[in-house]
Amino acid sequence: MNPRIQNLCCLVAGVLLLALPAAAQIGVGDNVNLGLSGEISAGYTGNFGNGSSNDSAHSLDFGGSGSLHGYYYSPQFLSFQVQPYYNRSQANSAFQSINDSSGVTGTANMFGGSHFPGSVSFLKTYNTLGQFGLPGVTGLSTKASGDTLEINWAALFPNRPTLNVSYLLGGEDSSVYGSDSQTHLNTRTFNVRSNYLLEGFLLDAFYIHQSIHSSFPSILDPSGVLLNSSKQQGGNASVGLMASHQIPLRGYWSANVTHSSYDSNIEGAGFNSSSNGSSNSIYTTASIQPVRNLGMSVGATYQTNLLGALQTQIVQAGGNPALASTDSSSKAITVRADTFYQLTSYITLNGQWNHTQQYFAGKSIGITQFGGGISTHFSHRLLGSLTFSVGAVNTATQQGNTGAGMYGNVAFSRKFSGWETGAEFNYAQQVQTLGLIYTTSVYSYGGNLRKKFGDKFYWSNSARETRTGLAQREGTSSHADSFSTTVVYRGYSANAVYSQSGGAAILTSQGLIPVPPGIPSPLVTTPVIYNARSYGGGLSATARRFSLTGSYAKALSQTTTTTFSNNGTTMWNGLFRVRMRKLYFNAGFTRFEQRVGTVGAPNSVLNSYFVGVSRWFNVF
Repeated sequence: MNPRIQNLCCLVAGVLLLALPAAAQIGVGDNVNLGLSGEISAGYTGNFGNGSSNDSAHSLDFGGSGSLHGYYYSPQFLSFQVQPYYNRSQANSAFQSINDSSGVTGTANMFGGSHFPGSVSFLKTYNTLGQFGLPGVTGLSTKASGDTLEINWAALFPNRPTLNVSYLLGGEDSSVYGSDSQTHLNTRTFNVRSNYLLEGFLLDAFYIHQSIHSSFPSILDPSGVLLNSSKQQGGNASVGLMASHQIPLRGYWSANVTHSSYDSNIEGAGFNSSSNGSSNSIYTTASIQPVRNLGMSVGATYQTNLLGALQTQIVQAGGNPALASTDSSSKAITVRADTFYQLTSYITLNGQWNHTQQYFAGKSIGITQFGGGISTHFSHRLLGSLTFSVGAVNTATQQGNTGAGMYGNVAFSRKFSGWETGAEFNYAQQVQTLGLIYTTSVYSYGGNLRKKFGDKFYWSNSARETRTGLAQREGTSSHADSFSTTVVYRGYSANAVYSQSGGAAILTSQGLIPVPPGIPSPLVTTPVIYNARSYGGGLSATARRFSLTGSYAKALSQTTTTTFSNNGTTMWNGLFRVRMRKLYFNAGFTRFEQRVGTVGAPNSVLNSYFVGVSRWFNVF
């Protein structure tokens, strides 16, 4: 912005800060109702650091945010809300950013309560602080700009099939601090759904189509061998019909048929990979309860292209569908039966049987599993609440009996002497097949502890750990751990957090995501092996007229593809505010540092500060 214009705007903003009335009224006609409120700010800002994107600068600055809301004729006929903001940095916690963020959001709702209700929403952002995601921990900081448009419409008539249509258009361009890597994502999603009650049958039909255009960052593979400046174009579509109906013996029957397809093309430095396929699935289940304490259910599933269905999951997640094959002969048939018997009001017995037959690469692989378990729920005013279940599942294949897999969970909660406690543990081990026989295991446990001391002091803690993996294949396990504690005393509070995670993930334009459930890691080509941890904390003090907050966060991660990447992010942030009637005096400081790439790569450093005033207003 031109300095003269900027100084003039600051002068005008300063006059408004002092001259705006506490409230005003405006007449806009009998059919229009409007409300306008917001905040404007003016002050001195500066930053210094290294790198071409962080050149030292300082200037007088102004910014603000607003909210215009209202309706025409009546809220059900047309209601709307528009919320713009401009030049909001770390000086305001509502838009906390290491860069000056601007944007606008808007929503309009039309014809509510009629046969044709609809809505339109829009979002546009500039220079926002985003993240390149890492599973379970704080990711790498990015500078991003994007927009989103969503349209929803419906046709609703009594005793007629309903119709709901939605269209979502979104895009984002971002860059990772400390790297020249640029990412781009553009998605379009079209969704149609209809349901109808016909002669006791509840019918539900749907169609979903999603297209994805994205570019992958090369930050996790600085050598450029794997994904340097690669681009992906593709999409997926699903169409299906579901039906359900009550049956005798207090039973229920349901079935669905779904057709899914995908296509993907990835281009990069020296390679081009295309993949496409489709799959059909048919599923039905029926359950009855002939007597009050006995229930039974049976079901069957048929999948025409098992690998194609798994490919679709990866495309929907935004990753590269690079499994070993899309052979349409990879069919799967599963039949199952379950039963439960409530022995007492506290104890329930259950049993299950299932058989899966898969046809993969010209061979047939089958697994039969059967087992049972016991569960109980106990609650007592003095002893607390306890839920417990345990069971075993025996597995047999063509090669013989593979042994029993176990499952179990325990949950406990109790209050004593003012303390609220809770704990839980879950474990499961099962044998599965997808072209090969493999054993999966997962366990997790966690707890919470909190207490209120009088009316002014409160302490809360929580912790959790999760482990998953393939028992026969070293290096395919994943884990996630987290811990947090918070102390509150009157207007003072302090908190600390810690988390770590590791395992195999899929690279997408928005970050790493864990390999979706049901897809064994060995079948995903070029997975990213990651190991990450993050920790931090914060302090705050709030009185009648002032508030002071400070926070610290640090994240470290290592990723391995064809090369090793060592990454780290550190951020210090502080904010001080003093209120005098509707006028606020603000001071804020942020120090940001990020390293991306191999060991020894230069860090991106930015220090930013702000001193100024702001005023909240309610115009009408």
